[in-house]
Amino acid sequence: MSRFAGVDGCPGGWLCIVYDPATERFRVTVFRSADEMLSHDSKISMMAIDMPIGLADAGRRRCDELARNRLGSRHVCVMNAPIRPALYAPSRLAASAITERATGRRVGSNEWALYPKIINLDIAISPALQTRCVEIHPELGFSAWNGGDVIPLSKQTQSGRQERERLIDTTWPGARLDVLAQLKRQGHNRQHVALDDVNDAFAAVWTACRIGAGQAERLPETPEVDSRGLRMEIWF
Repeated sequence: MSRFAGVDGCPGGWLCIVYDPATERFRVTVFRSADEMLSHDSKISMMAIDMPIGLADAGRRRCDELARNRLGSRHVCVMNAPIRPALYAPSRLAASAITERATGRRVGSNEWALYPKIINLDIAISPALQTRCVEIHPELGFSAWNGGDVIPLSKQTQSGRQERERLIDTTWPGARLDVLAQLKRQGHNRQHVALDDVNDAFAAVWTACRIGAGQAERLPETPEVDSRGLRMEIWF
């Protein structure tokens, strides 16, 4: 039987939670590189990744704009994906100058901090791999998981984190604590993997399972394609 994976970028690398429906067990691994993460298990039929896949040459990605509209008051959760001409800029100042000329906006510090991970994934991913490796956004996933209602509280607050953990624990009792215990046995601390990273990876697993069951949605329904042939889309 196929397995499903959810991935979130974390300080320690790439946090990957794999769910095996046959055994109802979860396995967690922190990979150093996207290439290693994408190729580690041939039985994974769908891998959902919380990181931009497919980058525009100018302007904003349509999928990001639609995701912001869907999240309403929580639209700030959707980061601006880099434009491809700025991806290998040597500094945030240089990336901002390139981006501002092409889009009219600058590159924020949070966006710049993700450039190394976005580059790492962009090198490893291909249009062919998009048959089983797709981009997701955890807040869209949690919203769908929550009956279509956006969780209004930030995941950075205790109440917001508990709301998200309630969804995980109700669907998969004991799984979250088991994953946290596995990470501890592997020697990972909160500096390597934050609690929010674990919760977001579970949202990605849940979305991967929805895709496998033919129940997921994507934004937009007909995605744009970037200069590398990668679809620019967000599943939830």
